[in-house]
Amino acid sequence: MTHASAKRAIRAHLTRDRILDAAEEQFASRGFHGVSIRDITESAGVPLALANYHFGTKQQLFGQVIERRGKEHAAQMQKYLDEVLAAAPQDKADPERIVWAFCASVYERLIHGGRGWQRYIRLLAWSAEASQHEDFLEPLNRLFDPVLASYVRALRKSYPQMSTVDLYSAFYLLQASLVYTVAATGGIDRLSRGALRSTDFKRLLPRLVRFCAGGFERLARGED
Repeated sequence: MTHASAKRAIRAHLTRDRILDAAEEQFASRGFHGVSIRDITESAGVPLALANYHFGTKQQLFGQVIERRGKEHAAQMQKYLDEVLAAAPQDKADPERIVWAFCASVYERLIHGGRGWQRYIRLLAWSAEASQHEDFLEPLNRLFDPVLASYVRALRKSYPQMSTVDLYSAFYLLQASLVYTVAATGGIDRLSRGALRSTDFKRLLPRLVRFCAGGFERLARGED
Protein backbone atom coordinates (compact mmCIF):
# COMPACT_ATOMS: atom_id res chain seq x y z
CA MET A 1 0.00 0.00 0.00
CA THR A 2 1.37 3.39 -0.98
CA HIS A 3 1.57 6.30 1.43
CA ALA A 4 -1.26 8.07 -0.39
CA SER A 5 -3.54 5.03 -0.32
CA ALA A 6 -2.76 4.49 3.38
CA LYS A 7 -3.80 8.07 4.12
CA ARG A 8 -7.04 7.55 2.18
CA ALA A 9 -7.78 4.38 4.15
CA ILE A 10 -7.21 6.20 7.45
CA ARG A 11 -9.48 9.06 6.38
CA ALA A 12 -12.18 6.60 5.34
CA HIS A 13 -11.93 4.80 8.70
CA LEU A 14 -12.17 8.07 10.62
CA THR A 15 -15.14 9.16 8.53
CA ARG A 16 -16.95 5.89 9.23
CA ASP A 17 -16.34 6.29 12.96
CA ARG A 18 -17.64 9.88 12.91
CA ILE A 19 -20.81 8.76 11.15
CA LEU A 20 -21.29 5.81 13.50
CA ASP A 21 -20.77 8.00 16.58
CA ALA A 22 -23.24 10.59 15.32
CA ALA A 23 -25.77 7.91 14.36
CA GLU A 24 -25.46 6.25 17.77
CA GLU A 25 -26.13 9.56 19.50
CA GLN A 26 -29.06 10.49 17.26
CA PHE A 27 -30.72 7.08 17.38
CA ALA A 28 -30.30 6.87 21.16
CA SER A 29 -31.95 10.23 21.76
CA ARG A 30 -34.58 10.33 18.98
CA GLY A 31 -35.17 6.76 17.90
CA PHE A 32 -34.92 5.16 14.49
CA HIS A 33 -37.94 6.86 12.96
CA GLY A 34 -37.16 10.28 14.40
CA VAL A 35 -33.81 10.59 12.63
CA SER A 36 -32.88 11.02 8.98
CA ILE A 37 -29.58 10.26 7.28
CA ARG A 38 -29.22 14.00 6.72
CA ASP A 39 -29.59 14.64 10.48
CA ILE A 40 -26.80 12.17 11.12
CA THR A 41 -24.39 13.51 8.51
CA GLU A 42 -24.98 17.10 9.63
CA SER A 43 -24.20 16.04 13.20
CA ALA A 44 -21.08 14.22 11.99
CA GLY A 45 -20.02 17.15 9.80
CA VAL A 46 -19.71 15.04 6.64
CA PRO A 47 -21.45 15.14 3.24
CA LEU A 48 -24.67 13.17 2.91
CA ALA A 49 -23.20 11.10 0.08
CA LEU A 50 -20.55 9.64 2.38
CA ALA A 51 -23.13 7.99 4.62
CA ASN A 52 -24.75 6.40 1.58
CA TYR A 53 -21.35 5.31 0.29
CA HIS A 54 -20.16 3.72 3.53
CA PHE A 55 -23.42 2.29 4.89
CA GLY A 56 -26.20 2.34 2.30
CA THR A 57 -29.69 2.78 3.76
CA LYS A 58 -30.64 4.13 7.18
CA GLN A 59 -31.63 0.61 8.25
CA GLN A 60 -28.21 -0.71 7.24
CA LEU A 61 -26.55 2.11 9.17
CA PHE A 62 -28.63 1.30 12.25
CA GLY A 63 -27.53 -2.33 11.97
CA GLN A 64 -23.88 -1.29 11.82
CA VAL A 65 -24.34 0.89 14.91
CA ILE A 66 -25.85 -2.05 16.80
CA GLU A 67 -23.19 -4.51 15.68
CA ARG A 68 -20.19 -2.24 16.34
CA ARG A 69 -20.43 -2.72 20.11
CA GLY A 70 -23.06 -5.46 20.21
CA LYS A 71 -20.87 -8.55 20.06
CA GLU A 72 -18.68 -7.29 22.88
CA HIS A 73 -21.64 -6.35 25.04
CA ALA A 74 -23.51 -9.61 24.43
CA ALA A 75 -20.34 -11.50 25.34
CA GLN A 76 -20.01 -9.52 28.57
CA MET A 77 -23.61 -10.24 29.54
CA GLN A 78 -23.02 -13.95 28.93
CA LYS A 79 -19.71 -13.86 30.83
CA TYR A 80 -21.35 -12.38 33.93
CA LEU A 81 -23.93 -15.17 33.91
CA ASP A 82 -21.38 -17.91 33.22
CA GLU A 83 -19.29 -16.78 36.19
CA VAL A 84 -22.31 -16.91 38.50
CA LEU A 85 -23.25 -20.37 37.25
CA ALA A 86 -19.67 -21.67 37.51
CA ALA A 87 -19.61 -20.76 41.20
CA ALA A 88 -22.91 -22.54 41.89
CA PRO A 89 -23.48 -26.28 42.53
CA GLN A 90 -24.86 -28.05 39.44
CA ASP A 91 -25.40 -24.70 37.71
CA LYS A 92 -28.29 -23.98 40.09
CA ALA A 93 -27.35 -20.48 41.16
CA ASP A 94 -28.87 -18.19 43.73
CA PRO A 95 -31.56 -16.34 41.71
CA GLU A 96 -30.47 -13.02 43.17
CA ARG A 97 -26.98 -13.59 41.74
CA ILE A 98 -28.51 -14.23 38.31
CA VAL A 99 -30.49 -11.00 38.55
CA TRP A 100 -27.30 -9.24 39.67
CA ALA A 101 -25.41 -10.58 36.62
CA PHE A 102 -28.13 -9.34 34.28
CA CYS A 103 -28.26 -5.84 35.76
CA ALA A 104 -24.56 -5.40 36.55
CA SER A 105 -23.44 -6.37 33.06
CA VAL A 106 -25.41 -3.35 31.80
CA TYR A 107 -24.69 -0.93 34.65
CA GLU A 108 -20.96 -1.62 34.32
CA ARG A 109 -21.08 0.10 30.93
CA LEU A 110 -22.87 3.12 32.36
CA ILE A 111 -20.52 3.48 35.32
CA HIS A 112 -17.17 2.75 33.68
CA GLY A 113 -17.71 2.57 29.92
CA GLY A 114 -17.37 6.23 29.01
CA ARG A 115 -19.53 8.32 26.74
CA GLY A 116 -19.58 5.87 23.83
CA TRP A 117 -20.85 2.97 25.89
CA GLN A 118 -23.32 5.20 27.70
CA ARG A 119 -24.77 6.20 24.33
CA TYR A 120 -24.95 2.58 23.25
CA ILE A 121 -26.75 1.41 26.38
CA ARG A 122 -29.28 4.25 25.98
CA LEU A 123 -29.78 3.09 22.40
CA LEU A 124 -30.47 -0.47 23.59
CA ALA A 125 -32.96 0.90 26.11
CA TRP A 126 -34.74 2.88 23.39
CA SER A 127 -34.76 -0.19 21.12
CA ALA A 128 -36.31 -2.30 23.86
CA GLU A 129 -39.25 0.11 23.93
CA ALA A 130 -39.78 0.01 20.15
CA SER A 131 -42.27 -2.36 18.52
CA GLN A 132 -40.40 -5.65 18.31
CA HIS A 133 -41.97 -6.41 14.92
CA GLU A 134 -39.87 -3.69 13.26
CA ASP A 135 -37.44 -5.06 10.67
CA PHE A 136 -34.64 -2.70 11.69
CA LEU A 137 -34.35 -4.47 15.07
CA GLU A 138 -33.28 -7.78 13.49
CA PRO A 139 -29.51 -7.27 14.13
CA LEU A 140 -30.19 -6.45 17.78
CA ASN A 141 -32.49 -9.42 18.33
CA ARG A 142 -30.05 -11.75 16.59
CA LEU A 143 -27.24 -10.64 18.89
CA PHE A 144 -29.05 -10.51 22.21
CA ASP A 145 -31.93 -13.02 22.10
CA PRO A 146 -29.58 -16.00 22.71
CA VAL A 147 -28.15 -14.26 25.78
CA LEU A 148 -31.58 -13.40 27.15
CA ALA A 149 -32.65 -17.01 26.61
CA SER A 150 -29.64 -18.23 28.62
CA TYR A 151 -30.69 -16.05 31.57
CA VAL A 152 -34.22 -17.44 31.41
CA ARG A 153 -32.86 -21.02 31.37
CA ALA A 154 -30.71 -20.26 34.42
CA LEU A 155 -33.70 -18.84 36.29
CA ARG A 156 -35.78 -21.86 35.31
CA LYS A 157 -33.17 -24.13 36.96
CA SER A 158 -33.37 -22.03 40.10
CA TYR A 159 -37.18 -22.02 40.08
CA PRO A 160 -38.29 -25.39 38.59
CA GLN A 161 -41.67 -25.10 40.30
CA MET A 162 -42.44 -21.66 38.82
CA SER A 163 -45.11 -21.52 36.14
CA THR A 164 -44.02 -20.48 32.65
CA VAL A 165 -46.26 -17.42 32.76
CA ASP A 166 -44.83 -16.30 36.11
CA LEU A 167 -41.25 -16.91 35.00
CA TYR A 168 -41.58 -14.84 31.85
CA SER A 169 -43.65 -12.20 33.64
CA ALA A 170 -40.92 -11.75 36.23
CA PHE A 171 -38.21 -11.60 33.57
CA TYR A 172 -40.25 -9.12 31.52
CA LEU A 173 -40.68 -6.86 34.57
CA LEU A 174 -36.95 -7.17 35.31
CA GLN A 175 -36.21 -5.99 31.77
CA ALA A 176 -38.71 -3.14 32.12
CA SER A 177 -37.12 -1.95 35.37
CA LEU A 178 -33.66 -2.06 33.85
CA VAL A 179 -34.72 -0.18 30.72
CA TYR A 180 -36.38 2.61 32.69
CA THR A 181 -33.46 3.11 35.07
CA VAL A 182 -31.00 3.12 32.15
CA ALA A 183 -33.00 5.95 30.57
CA ALA A 184 -32.07 8.14 33.58
CA THR A 185 -34.85 10.62 32.85
CA GLY A 186 -34.28 12.68 35.99
CA GLY A 187 -37.85 12.26 37.23
CA ILE A 188 -36.78 10.68 40.51
CA ASP A 189 -34.36 13.57 41.09
CA ARG A 190 -37.32 15.94 41.15
CA LEU A 191 -39.66 13.65 43.06
CA SER A 192 -37.08 12.87 45.78
CA ARG A 193 -35.88 16.48 45.87
CA GLY A 194 -32.35 15.32 45.21
CA ALA A 195 -32.27 12.44 47.72
CA LEU A 196 -31.73 10.08 44.78
CA ARG A 197 -30.43 10.89 41.33
CA SER A 198 -31.37 8.81 38.31
CA THR A 199 -27.73 8.73 37.20
CA ASP A 200 -26.50 7.33 40.53
CA PHE A 201 -26.12 3.83 39.12
CA LYS A 202 -23.80 2.63 41.89
CA ARG A 203 -26.51 3.23 44.49
CA LEU A 204 -29.31 1.99 42.26
CA LEU A 205 -27.73 -1.33 41.26
CA PRO A 206 -27.96 -3.22 44.60
CA ARG A 207 -31.45 -1.86 45.23
CA LEU A 208 -32.67 -2.81 41.77
CA VAL A 209 -31.27 -6.32 42.22
CA ARG A 210 -32.90 -6.85 45.63
CA PHE A 211 -36.20 -5.43 44.42
CA CYS A 212 -36.42 -7.59 41.29
CA ALA A 213 -35.10 -10.73 43.00
CA GLY A 214 -37.81 -10.29 45.62
CA GLY A 215 -40.41 -10.22 42.85
CA PHE A 216 -39.13 -13.50 41.42
CA GLU A 217 -39.24 -15.07 44.89
CA ARG A 218 -42.82 -13.93 45.53
CA LEU A 219 -44.07 -15.23 42.18
CA ALA A 220 -42.21 -18.51 42.65
CA ARG A 221 -44.17 -19.07 45.87
CA GLY A 222 -47.36 -18.73 43.86
CA GLU A 223 -48.66 -15.82 45.95
CA ASP A 224 -51.25 -13.54 44.40
